[in-house]
Amino acid sequence: MGAHAAARATKDVDLILGCPRIGVPGLLAALEEEGFQVDAARHLRELTQDQITAIYRGAGRLDLLMPVLSFFSRIVQEAEEREVLGRRVRVARAEHLLVLKVLAFRDQDKVDIRQICRVLGGRLNRPRMDAELDQILPPTDPRRVWLEQVAKDPDRV
Repeated sequence: MGAHAAARATKDVDLILGCPRIGVPGLLAALEEEGFQVDAARHLRELTQDQITAIYRGAGRLDLLMPVLSFFSRIVQEAEEREVLGRRVRVARAEHLLVLKVLAFRDQDKVDIRQICRVLGGRLNRPRMDAELDQILPPTDPRRVWLEQVAKDPDRV
């Protein structure tokens, strides 16, 4: 979120795995070496069953997500390199982040959507975003209708 609009004071990072499943145990071992609390059997089970698992280090949380839709693979493939907190990292394009937030559609996601639309406005690649949404949600889905209104005027809906 902070790579595209105002940063929020969250203590979590969402990471879509770009490695094949066979590489996940090695990733978990590397995270454990970095001080994360890893229960490899539980994390592997959650990634297989729920496609998401949370790993903690102190008060921070790392959410690992398995790419289950082709959309998730495109997020990884098309991620942009940015400087975040002094480090070069690959982050989801703003359009992909908006699609993820439309899919989740929690109250905080709506706040984030408004903020991204406010900050980026006409710089968003709407055809790209709409093409991604077309593959996942029908145009009449209430979340898409809401997004269309917010994209036009983030402060009115």
